Amino acid sequence: MEITNHKNLNSGVLTIRVSGDVDLYSASILYKTYCTIADRGESLVHFDFSAVNYLDSSGVGAIIRILQVAKSKGLRLSFSGIQGTPRKVLAMSNILPLLKEVE
Repeated sequence: MEITNHKNLNSGVLTIRVSGDVDLYSASILYKTYCTIADRGESLVHFDFSAVNYLDSSGVGAIIRILQVAKSKGLRLSFSGIQGTPRKVLAMSNILPLLKEVE
């Protein structure tokens, strides 16, 4: 898994682009990356999952924990590019309806 981020200075949105597999070996990195960004006070964060090929239950758990952190701190999240197997996994785990998806 690779993670890059970029902040749009006009909109104030920080985009986290995730690529590769979000699994047992990488899910904690995704969670810790978000926590670091949330601790900096970034209130508008967008996750781009368009390059995520695989998501397992550890990845689902990381997303759930990310949602909990955002809610507890009053931060806003959005997601895009969730497709294929990751989309199916999130739908089957009933997490997909909790995600604010944008194009």
